[in-house]
Amino acid sequence: MTQSAGNQPQQPARPTDLTVPQKAGLSAGARPAVAPTGSTKTLPAKAGAAPTLRPQSAGSGGGAGTKWLSSVHITAIWSINQDRNAWVYVDTTGWVKLSNASDSGIVTLTLLATLARLSGEAVSCRQESDSMIHEIYA
Repeated sequence: MTQSAGNQPQQPARPTDLTVPQKAGLSAGARPAVAPTGSTKTLPAKAGAAPTLRPQSAGSGGGAGTKWLSSVHITAIWSINQDRNAWVYVDTTGWVKLSNASDSGIVTLTLLATLARLSGEAVSCRQESDSMIHEIYA
């Protein structure tokens, strides 16, 4: 929090007003007890290799009618109070329906799409010949 001229605490207007330690929930000058984990290193790229989010197990082309949407952003989600009816807006394709093969499947795809939408991260999706998304890698 910041202090105003009248010593009244004020909440930051938006997360970008916070310092890095404040974003991590630490007081000013404090350091995290555990070093962050994960892939934070920049790795050198191989000559001629383009980055992709496509899973390696997907093979080179997939089945007939299978289309991989790699490194795309989900910018909107739409659903209605009907069974298995949810759609996502993919920045390169437009509105695409999520697979309605099962209740648990569409719930999972909707949750993954919501995560991708909220985080703004690029994802990869497998779109089948029925024009529905059957897999999302977030």
